[in-house]
Amino acid sequence: MENKKKQAVPDIKELRNFGLLVGGIFAFVFGLALPVWRHGNINLWFWCAGCLIILGGVAVPSLLSPFYSAWMRLGHVLGWINTRIILGVFFYGILCPAGMLMRLSGKDPMHRKFEPDADSYRVASRIPPSTHFERPF
Repeated sequence: MENKKKQAVPDIKELRNFGLLVGGIFAFVFGLALPVWRHGNINLWFWCAGCLIILGGVAVPSLLSPFYSAWMRLGHVLGWINTRIILGVFFYGILCPAGMLMRLSGKDPMHRKFEPDADSYRVASRIPPSTHFERPF
């Protein structure tokens, strides 16, 4: 019994914006900019698909609802995958090597060393002066 979030039904304005944005990207980027940059010709398939999506977004946005839902599901799946990749690269590529270098060099910024003759491990906080909040930046 999984507790999955039900995706909200988009309103007409959101579908219209979706149609204009996605259709514009299809038409301009994939139909015009990239093909002209690489080959010198426009790609009519992407140009026509983009224009149809724009036309659907302007004329009858409710027709884009299934396309919008599929697009959002794909976005959630890709977001889940990208999150794992980005966080994995950050953790294993940056945090682990930094921690290993600090450990090898003997640095301990959290002061976790055991001191048997210490009365307390509490670090006294510094009370800022009252003028500290007058110019915060």
